[in-house]
Amino acid sequence: MQKSKKTDNTFPDWKCFSFFAWLFFSYLPNGLSLAAGNIDYMAGIHQSAWEYTGTKYKCELSHTIPDYGTARFIQKSGEDLVFWINVYHPTHKKGKASLLEVPPSWLYQAPDRHEIHIHVTPEDPPILLNHSDASWLLNTLERGRMGSFNYRDWEEDRYQVRIRLNPVNFHPSFNEFQRCRQELFEYGFNEVRYTEVKFKTDKFKLNEDIRSKLHRVANYTAENPEVIKILIRGHTDDVASDKYNITLSSNRAQSVADFFSRNGIEKDRIQMSHFGETLPKVRNITVKARAINRRVEVELIKNP
Repeated sequence: MQKSKKTDNTFPDWKCFSFFAWLFFSYLPNGLSLAAGNIDYMAGIHQSAWEYTGTKYKCELSHTIPDYGTARFIQKSGEDLVFWINVYHPTHKKGKASLLEVPPSWLYQAPDRHEIHIHVTPEDPPILLNHSDASWLLNTLERGRMGSFNYRDWEEDRYQVRIRLNPVNFHPSFNEFQRCRQELFEYGFNEVRYTEVKFKTDKFKLNEDIRSKLHRVANYTAENPEVIKILIRGHTDDVASDKYNITLSSNRAQSVADFFSRNGIEKDRIQMSHFGETLPKVRNITVKARAINRRVEVELIKNP
């Protein structure tokens, strides 16, 4: 008689180990030392959230690291992409850190061996990446890998600290962030910080050329809350009397101020002044020189 075979209903260790390892590490409390001398900061799988905010002036993608701080990718119009981490407890001394790619536990692929060396500073943010390194980190997260910042603890040198950016829930906000970057103004603050518009003799109404230049400034200022003031300064040449030119320069400045108000700029952000013929850019000795002096200057002031 043939003996019946005994059925083993237990899971082979090698098949179930990965699942239970993933389950264990996913639910570890934040900041728990995983091994002697190591402290990890990372949002758990159910905490990981990426938030997008954006305008035509600035796009931001942020991620909260519990008990540690907030990681931010930021790009402003006319500037390169940057990355930094605002921390809850800044360091008081300079140091060094490294940035590596780490596959999460559910990916069985070798990581990119690229390593970025970072100088940690006492300022906030202590960790700052330039365009090239920030782009690499953004690409790492897009591919479902974690970015891991590693350094010796700022206060207790015996500990190795690892800050890991969790790619869970990354893509929806990342897609919005990428769309925002494509729609940024093609110019930045330096291109609109100072604008000068010219007027014909005895005129203060805005022509099409003037309105076109001012539209660019108004659109940028409306999207950028960092611009706290628009300084408007009216000027004339030396034709006509001093008193008449004071009034004319005031009318020119007022025309520009009214334009900004009609285009969404709050009145408390507009500061107007006028000088008549008292502050020429060049001496009023030729027709060309007088044309240069018939102007309104518009200067943007940013919050320091």
